[in-house]
Order: sequence, then structure tokens, then C-alpha cells
Amino acid sequence: MAVTVFSASNYPGGAGEHLQEGNLASVAVFKGDEAADGQPLVQVMKPSKAWSEPHHDLARWRSPVLGDESLKNVSPATPTSSSQDQGSTSKKARAQALEQLWLRIYCSRPELLAFFSNLDQDDQGTVTLAQWASAMRGCLVPDEKFPWEELAPHLASFHDGKCHYMAFLMRYRNVLCTRLESHWCRRALGQLFGKMGMENEADRNWKELDRNADGELSYFELRPLLKANLEFASSDIESDGVYTLLAALDKNSSGFVEKSEFIEAIGRGREWYENANRTKRLTTRDETEAIDQCWGFLHSAMRTLASKHTSVSTLFRFLDTSRDGVLSRDEFMSGLKVLLNGDKQLTDSMSNWEPLLWTLIDRDGSGTVSLEELASALYVVDSLH
Repeated sequence: MAVTVFSASNYPGGAGEHLQEGNLASVAVFKGDEAADGQPLVQVMKPSKAWSEPHHDLARWRSPVLGDESLKNVSPATPTSSSQDQGSTSKKARAQALEQLWLRIYCSRPELLAFFSNLDQDDQGTVTLAQWASAMRGCLVPDEKFPWEELAPHLASFHDGKCHYMAFLMRYRNVLCTRLESHWCRRALGQLFGKMGMENEADRNWKELDRNADGELSYFELRPLLKANLEFASSDIESDGVYTLLAALDKNSSGFVEKSEFIEAIGRGREWYENANRTKRLTTRDETEAIDQCWGFLHSAMRTLASKHTSVSTLFRFLDTSRDGVLSRDEFMSGLKVLLNGDKQLTDSMSNWEPLLWTLIDRDGSGTVSLEELASALYVVDSLH
């Protein structure tokens, strides 16, 4: 016997909550065989994993399971679709699940890098499958039953049982954030040059950090130097900024910054620093803050999508209050205030950074934002696919 347990608000729009994709539901399956005879009901009922699935996917609802056995003898309430349609639906569900994991990995890159670096006691830049799965459980889904080991081949590359964790983290990207990051990195390198001066000063700082004289700095060794010498216009991007600069310095994705990479990067910052001093205005402070705040908002929005298991299409429907299929400027700004969710720093400065964000997202200059444009701004890609 299969019993569906649900709430009356279990609809795609939920019960009116912000960004709700539907209330959670579950299927309890009671196995009435001889082995279960005489046992308390609570011991023989097996909840389906459907409880954790977003309403729009419905993959597990199509084929409820009891342990490892499919309930093939349970007649569907509605006519079944063709095997081709079912296969297409299954592929779509798998694609959506992977895209959601790409998003969560991208949003957790600073935390994952710290976790990997802590596991990498021998400074090899690699972790085993078990260590990789441990990091994913520690930073993304803290559930021992979540099948990270089975998902690993779809998310990371392993050679001889080892994963180069920096290469793994760098394969996930957001196109719009990458554009903003490039501006920030140039400015950050200029700041480092301004603080450290010429090559001899950079060399002295290197020697102080590289205490074991192995010619390379780990995440934990370099992070304090960057945090002490960089200015962040928005506190929301501090961790992301440090990670981004580390990734930019680590040209060979080894997980470490070599001395030659460090000295060369400081040299690249010299051009930005000297131009800024000569012109006295490479970018104004307001422009600099707008770039950082746009970057901060994008990361905040993507983290909201990831934490609430929400798709961009659901977000778009939430913002499109006029239901005309595009977002007006007013709808966009109203939605931003909801997404900021009490972030006073970004809310108070919205008039400074919102015009830049609107320009970046409204790529065709139509004065409205389509679902495709919003998805492009918030979508995380796996660069190997």
C-alpha cells in the first residue's frame, strides 16, 4: 500500500511564500508481507526520497521505490507517457540536478578551497575521492546518504584516484561575474603593487610568507597577505575576492602560487597603479564601488537560488508581477529589494550599482529583461561541457 502525505499548499507556487517552488511532500510505502507481520507500522514503512525533490522535477514521483525494489505493481493514477517521453523527462531532470550542483559548487568555492587545502597536508594540490566527497558534504550537502561518490565522475576529473582541486573549482564559471572579476583583479594587483612597491619589496614579503622555502604559497599562507593589503568596496565579496585573485595568480591550477607567478602579478599591477596616479581617474570611487557591489549582488542572488533550490525561471515568474513575459525596470528594482533580504549595505547603495547591473543584464538595450537575459546573468556553466 502506498500513501501520499502532502499539504494543500503543495502547488508550484507554494502557499504564497517568496521563491517557493511548492511545499514538501512524501510517499510512505507499507510493505504488507509475512516478514513484516506483527511488527509496529513505523518499523515497516519506508519513506520515499521524493520529499527532497523540487516540485517541478517529479522524477522520483514517476517511479516510487521501496528500498531497491521498484513498485512496478502500483498502477499509475494517470496514463503513462511513451518510453521516449519518459526518457526525455529523465534526461531533463538529471540536467536540472547537475545544473543545481554546478551553482552550489560555484557559490561555495572559497569554502571548498579552504576545506581542500586543510585536507591536503602534503601540499600536493590533490585530494582522493573520499576526501573530495568529504569536502562536498562539509560545504554543500551535509548528508551522509547523499551520493557524492557516484556523482563525482559527472562533476570532477580524477586521475590515478586523485582530483586536482583547484582545476575542479575553476571549471565552474558565471560569465557576467567573470567580466566583473577581471576589473576587480586588475585593481587588486594595482593595490598590491602600491603597498609592496618594487620587486625587492615583493620579494621580501614572499620570503616572510614562504617560511619553508619551498618556492610556493598555499591558500592559507597567501590569504592573510591579500586580506591585509586589499580594499573591498563591498564586504560581501571579500571571500570571493580573495579566492578570485588566488585563482588568477595560480596560472597552472596547481592549488598553489609559485614565486614567479607572484612577482609577475605584482609587476602587472604596476601598470594599473601608475596609470591611476598619472590620470588621477582610471575609474571614480563610485564606479569602483558599483562594480564591486554588482559583483556582490550577483553572488548573493546565486546563493539565494542555491539555498532555496530555486530555478531562474521561478525567480523570473516571481519578479514578473505584470505577467507579460518581460521584466520592466520597476519590477526589476522591486525584485532586487526582496532578494537583498535586509542587506542594508547593498540596499542603501542601490542607486549607485543598480544602473550598471541593469545595463549588463539588458544586453539588447530594449529597456526590459527577458527570461533568457536573466538566466544568462545567473547561470553557472561547467566549462568542460
